[in-house]
Amino acid sequence: MEEKSIYKAMIGSSDSTLDELVALANALNKCPETGYREYKTSALLREKFCELPLMIKQFKDIPGFAATLDTGKPGATIAILCELDAITCPEYKDADPITGAAHCCGHNAQMAMVYGAAKAIIKSGILDVLSGRICFMAVPAGECIELGYRNQLRQDGKIRLIGGKSELISQGLFDDIDVAVSIHSLSAPWRFGLASSMNGLQIKTIDIISNKTQASPTRAGVNTLDAALLGISALNAWRSTFREDDYISADPIITQGGDSENITPSNVHIEMLVRGRTIDAIKNVSRKVDRAFLNAAQALDVEARIASYHGYFPFVANSKLNRVAGNVIKSMGAQAAILPHSHRSTDLGDLSTLIPVIQLYISGYAGGLHNVDFKIVDNTCLTDGAKILAGIAIELLVDFGNCIRHILTRHHTPIFTSREEYVKEAE
Repeated sequence: MEEKSIYKAMIGSSDSTLDELVALANALNKCPETGYREYKTSALLREKFCELPLMIKQFKDIPGFAATLDTGKPGATIAILCELDAITCPEYKDADPITGAAHCCGHNAQMAMVYGAAKAIIKSGILDVLSGRICFMAVPAGECIELGYRNQLRQDGKIRLIGGKSELISQGLFDDIDVAVSIHSLSAPWRFGLASSMNGLQIKTIDIISNKTQASPTRAGVNTLDAALLGISALNAWRSTFREDDYISADPIITQGGDSENITPSNVHIEMLVRGRTIDAIKNVSRKVDRAFLNAAQALDVEARIASYHGYFPFVANSKLNRVAGNVIKSMGAQAAILPHSHRSTDLGDLSTLIPVIQLYISGYAGGLHNVDFKIVDNTCLTDGAKILAGIAIELLVDFGNCIRHILTRHHTPIFTSREEYVKEAE
């Protein structure tokens, strides 16, 4: 089967599923759940994948599953990823009335696209020309929210890392994956985009504590809020040392600053994300944050307790894999916009430290991502997304997988050479 006829068969199969994908995206939109709580969402999507001839394995102890398509011939394994979780946006029209969870992140559409890609590949009859395996993975906890809840899961031993993909890495579920591809919804003037790189992040909590609580009129108490504000001022003084090309952001919020108007605060709680383009840049700024708050606390004779834990490593797209995706998009009559570095963060960054990974974007939406007005306005984005994902999988696994072997041997240098090395750095 020639390349043009391969794509023609896949495109025709994908176009025929439009109504089905719209119904699936709408159904998923009506059962939004936040990270590590997505059991209803996982069950609904898994039910659809069970209609296809795939080997389905549910994840242990967390929501999500992997549905594997095996060509029966030896070769590489590609993961095509979708994210199960929603964000919290109570004002969204389809938000859960109890939890406030809402799919104004577009993950409901993303899940439909990945299912559509699986069905297009299977129904088009092109498996005979492919080698290797395609693993369609529905992963939890892609959004960096509800950090208190996730940290409690960590402390209870239910997860090791806060990001869903990060947790799956630690469990060994990416050990047999050679390449990973993800797609995300976005409101944009172009149809398809390809990410170049994104910031990583570290999570920090800071508690400023004093045992000398006093009613404020006595002026005998040490005001921990003063120490917190002094620490923030010290951090602000560091900002002139942040390098522009490191894309640093370090913006603390005070989530507890006192319990009563007439009592000097004895405990102030601060949370923040330290973001940067490289691991070294994040570590450098993290040390400056620690020095700012520890020295501010010492100056006012109070205690600063700082906890730092891994969020996401910086994401760097595999340039060769991006070129493959761009060629697939071009073969389907479109062009891919190559996006500059983004201040956003994703747990795909953790995967990119180990294997070649790309992040595609597809438009067809109105409103801002994560905003109350975000919605699908062009349903064909669902079939177009399915086509691109399926096309990339075909391009990588056709011709006995020569393309993917070339990427792995000549165009990828991992930051971490093993899961164990990754977990040691991330924990």
